[in-house]
Amino acid sequence: DNIVITRTFSKVHGMAGMCMGYGIATVTTARKIKPFAAGFNLSAAAIAAASAALDDKPFYKKSIEYNQLSKSILIDTLNELELAHIPSDANFVLHRIGTPLADYAQHMQQNGVRVDRKMTVDDRWNRISLGTPTEMTIFA
Repeated sequence: DNIVITRTFSKVHGMAGMCMGYGIATVTTARKIKPFAAGFNLSAAAIAAASAALDDKPFYKKSIEYNQLSKSILIDTLNELELAHIPSDANFVLHRIGTPLADYAQHMQQNGVRVDRKMTVDDRWNRISLGTPTEMTIFA
């Protein structure tokens, strides 16, 4: 009775930026969390796009395949560099870096890769969102 399953229509459905998602819960749990829900409505375009996305099984399947390939490229690189990382089932990985994040971000920017999102108190960690396999090869 205290479990909520949430999903977004971000990368896997090609809808990053539309802020579309949903949650599944019991009626009792849904009533308890409703007061904390965002107070904005979804646009007709986002609703139509989400409906179409749910029907587009080939795109979803290809997105999952690309995500797994991209993650493999990243994890293999982190392992080769002996950089600790936290296992992830999401479309991002949190990994250890050898310098403060600001220095790392500047170095990566010089190489055409933008990173700069502090995610932990210790700024020697970086959160990297998975891109396409080609983009992850550039990162690697």
